[in-house]
Amino acid sequence: MSGILGIWNTDGAPVREEVLVRMNARLAHRGPDGSRHLLTGSAGFAFQQLKVTPESSRESQPLQSPAGVVVLWDGRLDNRDELWDLFRDDGSLQQESADVDFVLRVYERFGEDFAARLDGDFVAAIYDPARPRLQLVRDAIGVRALNYCRVGRTVLFASEAKALFAHPEVIARPNESSLAEFLYRQWDYRDETNTYFHGISRVPAGRCVFLTPEKTELKRYFDFDTRKTLRLKRKQDYVEAYREAFFRAVRNRLRSQYPSAISVSGGLDSSSIFCTAGFLRRERGMEWPFLGVGVVGSDVRGNELEFQKAAQAAAGAELLLQPADDMGITRDRQRKMWHAESPLIINDAWQDLYEKAQGRGARVYVSGFFGDHLLMSSHHIADLIRWGHWIKAYRHLCAYYTNRWYAVDEFPISRAMLTRELYRNLRTYLLPEAFRPFYQWLRRRSRARVPGGFYSQRFQKIGRERQLTSRGMRFPSAKVHRKALYGFAHSKAYKNRMEMDARAIGMFQMEMSYPFYDRNLIQLVMSMPGEAVYPDGESRGIHREAMRGILPEVIRTRRSKGDFTRLGRIGAIRDFAVLESILYQGKAQQLGLLKPPPELRQDLLSLRHELDDETDSSALAFWQTADLLELETFLEVFF
Repeated sequence: MSGILGIWNTDGAPVREEVLVRMNARLAHRGPDGSRHLLTGSAGFAFQQLKVTPESSRESQPLQSPAGVVVLWDGRLDNRDELWDLFRDDGSLQQESADVDFVLRVYERFGEDFAARLDGDFVAAIYDPARPRLQLVRDAIGVRALNYCRVGRTVLFASEAKALFAHPEVIARPNESSLAEFLYRQWDYRDETNTYFHGISRVPAGRCVFLTPEKTELKRYFDFDTRKTLRLKRKQDYVEAYREAFFRAVRNRLRSQYPSAISVSGGLDSSSIFCTAGFLRRERGMEWPFLGVGVVGSDVRGNELEFQKAAQAAAGAELLLQPADDMGITRDRQRKMWHAESPLIINDAWQDLYEKAQGRGARVYVSGFFGDHLLMSSHHIADLIRWGHWIKAYRHLCAYYTNRWYAVDEFPISRAMLTRELYRNLRTYLLPEAFRPFYQWLRRRSRARVPGGFYSQRFQKIGRERQLTSRGMRFPSAKVHRKALYGFAHSKAYKNRMEMDARAIGMFQMEMSYPFYDRNLIQLVMSMPGEAVYPDGESRGIHREAMRGILPEVIRTRRSKGDFTRLGRIGAIRDFAVLESILYQGKAQQLGLLKPPPELRQDLLSLRHELDDETDSSALAFWQTADLLELETFLEVFF
């Protein structure tokens, strides 16, 4: 991804060039193809370029119009043909013009509502001195991040928070409430602008932020339409509609003049992307270069080589494989954290994989993330119950568990399991909206406390307050199937993970993309009847049928997944020595977030015993180890 940033002194004071240059230097890793900055009196802007699409070679940023409007853009515009139809007759654009030129023309014609006309993965900034106003925009899904803050009479924005900290008036401080939200997984949807840095905000997905000398205003320009309904005559019509939407999502993300590295785990989702890319090149003349990349675990349950090789044969493309003996995270942990800007670190095996992809010239990394959430759900069963289709609902629920990704002999179906699943769906999605706040309050109060674990009483109190005051997502009135998908699409947990991945991959001068996290594909699945998406209750049923003849049958019909739990435990054991060496007198201890060393030592000893217990198949122990290590690394790097 490219990098953008800006300074606007709303009191009219001139921007100091040395400050702008120093901030821009913090984004240098995003600009292998050059950097440029622009000073316009009380405002200054900078751009770091990573060329990806063919049109990006023609762009020059920051772009300033004759009227003084300045545009900064980091993204991929997917509806260029649609926009070209709007401007082809006025002579202001060429069909091959850069994305940023299209954005400027759309703004000039539609004003502040321009963002609703754009489709793709992007962030943008529009400075209009005539108003005067700064408008920050983030795409509908939120793949790319954009941060901003006010300090006195100065407005600042940047692709990464670290660039803001280079300004002399911005002081880096941790946002303990957001850290508690992450560590205790208590997501609060009242404020989607919060970051892990106090005083630094982010533009939420599908929103515009308007900054003027007097105020800051947030406005939503996109949301999914949960009332939209697609009715087709035949089941096969739904499959064909889904297939074409998925093809477009893959093709749009492969539009690069450099190779795209497609993650190939051997599972259904990533293999579908890889094999679809091969099909589009073979049958539909797609010319964009791509290759597959994947990790092969040394543990038998994490070794997916059979499926990865089958996908390679079907795609007809190169496949780079990275062996992995564990999933540790400590190598280059501070450098990785500097890029990630969140208490999450990519593991060492994936770091090696990204380096291999970078060595082959890749500038796009394509992930199968969100395929599970889009297509593997039982929520439509609650709709069947509401409509009185009791027998069909029971059959679909049984089929859902029978066909789920885990091995049935390890997780046998029980009446209690079916009842819990059914109750969860009914409770979450069919409760009348008027009763929902009271129910959520009652549920929060019924929990005795947040898990104490390794954290100090003060930090536990912050977590407890977060639990008691957080507000869940407000679901629109719709079928349960649609409500559930709406919730997945707007999940703060998923968006936080995407932001981290997007920043982390910038360390290797690539950008992330997610074909399953495509707004048009999500809207299509949301508008379909649940029974069309999950025919006969089969998980991912519509996708499996759409991939017939494209995916190898051994992958299309598989019901299992690779399991890296044991490798994660081995990595956590390797990382444990580092954890103990830094935790007792580290930053988290200094800031009062952890228990005193004597108590903490006992908790860490218990954690180590859990990691050594080979009979425990849970991932909790190595997740806790990673949480502690990532928290400490985050604090020591930025504060």
